[in-house]
Amino acid sequence: MKYCFRCGKETKTKSNLNSHLKNKKECNIIYLDISREKIINNYNKYYDKYIECIKGEKPLEKIYRCYYCDKTYIKKNSYNVHKKKYCKMKENINKREIFNDFLHTKYNLLKLEYEEKLKTNTELIEKELQNKIKTQLENKIKHLEDKIIPYTEVNNNICNNIINNNINNNINNINNIFIINNFGEEKIIMNAKDCEKIMSYEFDMIIKLIEYIHIIPPENRNAFIPSVKEKYAMILKNQKWNLIDKKEFINNLIINKNIMLEKMLDQYGPQFINVNANRSRSVINYCKNDEEECKRIKMNANLLLFNNKDMIRDTYGLKYNKKIKI
Repeated sequence: MKYCFRCGKETKTKSNLNSHLKNKKECNIIYLDISREKIINNYNKYYDKYIECIKGEKPLEKIYRCYYCDKTYIKKNSYNVHKKKYCKMKENINKREIFNDFLHTKYNLLKLEYEEKLKTNTELIEKELQNKIKTQLENKIKHLEDKIIPYTEVNNNICNNIINNNINNNINNINNIFIINNFGEEKIIMNAKDCEKIMSYEFDMIIKLIEYIHIIPPENRNAFIPSVKEKYAMILKNQKWNLIDKKEFINNLIINKNIMLEKMLDQYGPQFINVNANRSRSVINYCKNDEEECKRIKMNANLLLFNNKDMIRDTYGLKYNKKIKI
């Protein structure tokens, strides 16, 4: 038999005694007032004293030890009063738990607010982009009209030939007005206002940056995901579409965009008016380190490049004045 010299518990094996002594809550001191480590390390040394205490002397009075501040009490009533009213360590622990709960709820509320703002802001940005595209097309039409109008007084046959030739040439020029850049060689034009708009999306700023670079400008539509079930993505290299591992592609794309966001903050952060640059930097760091947030961003990036695959395919076909199956 093996004995606990503190409380007198009997065990059959030494391993059971060790598990009793290594428990988180210490047992009450009834016989010998010694630490549990001494019993484990010097069991034989204190065995005789324990036997003498059992046979000859009365056992010690039961001691009640506070779990939070490690104070001991002989009477149970005084121990309960201390635990309920006077233990300062317990109050501090409870305050920390309350404060952590408060921070967690506040974070969830802020996240909901930002998500609602994102929904409203996306509609506004889409309208602005449509207006920009309309104005660009109108300017091109006016430019063509200015070229065509001086020839209206010429003979009808000659005029028709000239107009038809000009229209065909202009259509071919419009179709070939851009060359799709290879992946990793995108031409990006960005100012402080554009950066501030992207930063205003907070937790979805990476997705908006991918859209701003690879979806909106036709000349940079050089990557897409052909299928959700397949393990591959398509990227343009040397004006040829190549297969690449989808997971590796998404991971590298997000890392690259995180680096770009940090550079944008360093360059344009002091010029921001409606966005706090320090707040944006902390959100970037959080998105890097939080596993659930990383999974959400990867999923949204997959969906963005999958949902816009037809647009990218059509753009690549227009480059050669015909539709091409990719």
